[in-house]
Amino acid sequence: MKNFLFIVTLVGAGLFPLLIGTSCSSSSPTGGGMYGGGSPIPTSTPGPAAAVTISAVFGSSYQFSPSTATITHGQSVQWNIATIHPLNIDDGSGTCLVSGTTAFPYTYTFMTAGTYHFHCGVHSSCGNGMCPNPTTCTGMVGTITVN
Repeated sequence: MKNFLFIVTLVGAGLFPLLIGTSCSSSSPTGGGMYGGGSPIPTSTPGPAAAVTISAVFGSSYQFSPSTATITHGQSVQWNIATIHPLNIDDGSGTCLVSGTTAFPYTYTFMTAGTYHFHCGVHSSCGNGMCPNPTTCTGMVGTITVN
């Protein structure tokens, strides 16, 4: 506990009385200050991790960059693709979670742990709107691992 002296000058009706007193400051995390009590001092709480961003790379071949990412459940992945490349996302079940979307940027939040595959419906051997066995797809493909 620290003691300190404070001086306040009051101005009113031509009088300038001088008040002298002492105050105690609290070293507790409640922010009691000179009046004591008070609310707890807020602490920062980490929010959800920022979204992973995946882009399309054009050159001698079409590919996603990065083509693999590892995230935590509840985290999002955003696909930023400048041209029309239908995005398909599957969980290995043979059914597309996302089928042929071209509304970019596109963000998907992965709530369940697992391995998810994604591919371009034009530049992969999987085709558009289909999610066959993702391990057999070649071309513009990628994988998201959700822990």
